[in-house]
Amino acid sequence: MPASWFILCRVVDHYGDAGVCWRLARQLAREYDIDVTLFIDDIATLQRLAPTLDTTQSHQRIDRVTVQPLTNTLPPPAFWPEVIIDAFGGGLPSSWLAALERDFPLPSPARGEGLAPHWIILEYLSAEPWVETMHGLASPPPSINLPRHFFFPGFTEATGGLLREKTLISERDVFQHAFPDARRAFLERLGIDTLPPDALLVSLFCYDTPALPTLLDAWAASPSPIVCLIPETVAPETLQHWRRHYRIEASTTPTKHGALTLHTFPFLQQDDYDRLLWSCDLNFVRGEDSFVRAQWAALPFVWQAYRQNELAHLTKVDAFLKRYLADAPDNLKTALPDFARAWNDEQQTNRVADTWPLLAKQLPTFRKLAHDWVKQQTAQTDLAQQLTAFCRFHRSR
Repeated sequence: MPASWFILCRVVDHYGDAGVCWRLARQLAREYDIDVTLFIDDIATLQRLAPTLDTTQSHQRIDRVTVQPLTNTLPPPAFWPEVIIDAFGGGLPSSWLAALERDFPLPSPARGEGLAPHWIILEYLSAEPWVETMHGLASPPPSINLPRHFFFPGFTEATGGLLREKTLISERDVFQHAFPDARRAFLERLGIDTLPPDALLVSLFCYDTPALPTLLDAWAASPSPIVCLIPETVAPETLQHWRRHYRIEASTTPTKHGALTLHTFPFLQQDDYDRLLWSCDLNFVRGEDSFVRAQWAALPFVWQAYRQNELAHLTKVDAFLKRYLADAPDNLKTALPDFARAWNDEQQTNRVADTWPLLAKQLPTFRKLAHDWVKQQTAQTDLAQQLTAFCRFHRSR
């Protein structure tokens, strides 16, 4: 009988939170034969990533994963699972906490071994050094007799690793080795029939930011053509305002302005989004899910972190770039952080136009660094494998 795990997801960062939980749920079910139930409080967002999901159903099974809505008053299950993943520390429903306190009270009752679920707080990904000191720490919940641990994804052996399916790298290699035919066929599915032979192909998935029009203007002024692929859900009002400014019809697709051609397309399910990343010369990504997938693409990328108060997200960007660029040439060590800071700091948006040409010149060097980084990261154990081993070890104690 397969092990039973619950994943609880309260969506804060839209596609990032839902994306991480959906990838993890599918990987656990496919590769570890775990009976996974994903409880999520925003099924509509998940439906964009899993189009066959029916948002009107309260209980359904998609891709070997059971999906149910998550509410604070969700009744506790008839049987507790072996593991409860509290994604990003969103917390368990109050009704569950009351039931857990009833079923597993302190002090320790006389009970059979292994009846209590293992509560894992799966934290957000960060490259900050303090993550290594917190990963795996126990945090017993008050008045409930069950194990609870922090689990931190990360970029070193002292962390929980990154989400990476067993076949991901080989699938990417097959796709990229089939260039240009594989890319051409994929782009045709998005309605893109031709590309200028010397164009820079860019995917753009970002939060709405005042830096976006500045970047589009810089691309329009480029000495060589740039083709930008952008999901139709990205910054629609900002894009509409930019088009109006240049008297471009909002319905025009593709949109052409100077050296820039903009193609919009419907939101992609996760497997196709991976192919999009594998197809482009440069990927702009945001949050956590697309950030990790861009790294596995082994191609240049620019990360936009989820905004936090008092610009705390800039610390996360700087921490990642310090680790990522540790062995990079000096020119790239300057160009990428300068552009990334301007892209992530709304107080520096005017610097996007100045820093873009410097970054563009470094793209060949960036490509080699991206390839070397993936080699380094694939040498480490992936998150799902570490998570299952961690839970197995603690349940056997």
